Amino acid sequence: MKPSHFLRKHLKPLIAALLLSFAIVVMGLASHLLASKEDTSQNSVLTDNTHRPSANVFTADSLKASHPRSESILKADDAQTQLSSAHYPLPSEIFQVAGVTFKMIRVKGGTFQMGAEDELADEVFEWEMPAHEVTLPDYMIGETEVTQELWEAVMGNNPSKHIGANLPVEKVSWNDCQQFIQRLNNLTHRSFRLPKEAEWEFAARGGNESRHYCYSGSDTLNEVGWYFDNSNFMTHPIGTKRPNELGLYDMSGNVREWCDDKFYYYNPSVDTSFNDTTIFDSHMNRGGGLFCREWDCRVSERIDEAPDTKHNYLGFRLAL
Repeated sequence: MKPSHFLRKHLKPLIAALLLSFAIVVMGLASHLLASKEDTSQNSVLTDNTHRPSANVFTADSLKASHPRSESILKADDAQTQLSSAHYPLPSEIFQVAGVTFKMIRVKGGTFQMGAEDELADEVFEWEMPAHEVTLPDYMIGETEVTQELWEAVMGNNPSKHIGANLPVEKVSWNDCQQFIQRLNNLTHRSFRLPKEAEWEFAARGGNESRHYCYSGSDTLNEVGWYFDNSNFMTHPIGTKRPNELGLYDMSGNVREWCDDKFYYYNPSVDTSFNDTTIFDSHMNRGGGLFCREWDCRVSERIDEAPDTKHNYLGFRLAL
């Protein structure tokens, strides 16, 4: 057999087979390298997420499924962008307890005039005056009142008169609130508390974004609150009225809200409401409620109750 014929018959098919095998190996290596690169990219994203509190790791779909007002939240503060942000702290945080979610809004600290200024000046009470300057650091406050479903998740009972998962919990005393907060902190390993009066009022006024409304978010109470004229003497689901400048709901109307402070008269000689002028063993509540007239829903209005008082118009929101 001639060499040329041997090459054509045996070597050329062998070389072709070797080239095909080599091509298959190269393609396999390329596919493996590409997959490894994608895995590395995904792992880096997961690593970034580990620097955030776990309660913040929600997708828009899971937020819609778990939050009663998810659509309005997504429109209000662009939750999709917020939740994918690599920056911390975030402008808000979402927490979950026993499957129940609640949202805390971050309030940038600032200086404001606390107390009655121009709003319904002829109807203010003496304990709302004089207006005085207060400076606050950053803090967080509940987007809404504490709901009955959250109370039940933490406490295992429901003291409310008007029953509904997304209704604000009511008929809770200041002392009851302290027990709830202690259990919540044990579950979340955070330091939730009742807001100070100054924190409550600053947030209700819209913080540094304030437009100086009479009520929280409007000069027309019907736009932002459930009160005597429109409540039918019942509480209503959280977040069904318009929010204020900070995205906070129901700070005028629905239920009055306990604050941490004991009753005190404003002292014009100091620039803070956290003073030592406490004279009664009672605690402040704010914001008006389902039985209140318009003047009782103003952002500066304040009333005190004994710490064991329980009414179906008394609830609370959290601070952090």
